[in-house]
Amino acid sequence: MVRVVLGAPASAADRPASALLELMANVDDLDPRLWPAALSACLVAGAADAWCVPIHMKKGRPAFTLHALAAPDAREAVVDAMLTHTTTLGVREVAVTRTVLERHWVDVEVAGRAVPVKIGSREGVVVHAAAEFEALASVADAAGLTQPDTAQRAAAAIVAAGLVAGEAVPPGARSTHG
Repeated sequence: MVRVVLGAPASAADRPASALLELMANVDDLDPRLWPAALSACLVAGAADAWCVPIHMKKGRPAFTLHALAAPDAREAVVDAMLTHTTTLGVREVAVTRTVLERHWVDVEVAGRAVPVKIGSREGVVVHAAAEFEALASVADAAGLTQPDTAQRAAAAIVAAGLVAGEAVPPGARSTHG
């Protein structure tokens, strides 16, 4: 099924959107083994998302920019996490608006085990669907399969379940918030 939409783009009122802050800190002297804990600390502090981007600072020094998206009420806790779990001396921020797809979950069977599939949709129509990686890894270990083989089996199960772009979100899908 192909959907063609003519006319003006949907207004902001038609899309789920939220006002957030993007918090950023450049860090050039942190032991790389500490980055997972710094990212985790941001998420535990209330960040909606956190990531690192490699950069080069003055004099060619390799570094990372730590980014976190946070609601205004989580700002202080996330800034504190960035300041205490990295060697940065400062955090900058920019107001951003994030538009997200509606999120739903459906389980598919892979190697005799349930694997949760996250569905991103708009107006009840699937935009994309993907199996949760941790569940795939667990199924691979339990079934004695490789992770690539398990991922391929999950992709086939997702298509067989009709969880493909342009199809309706199945009745009974569990809803979550973005």
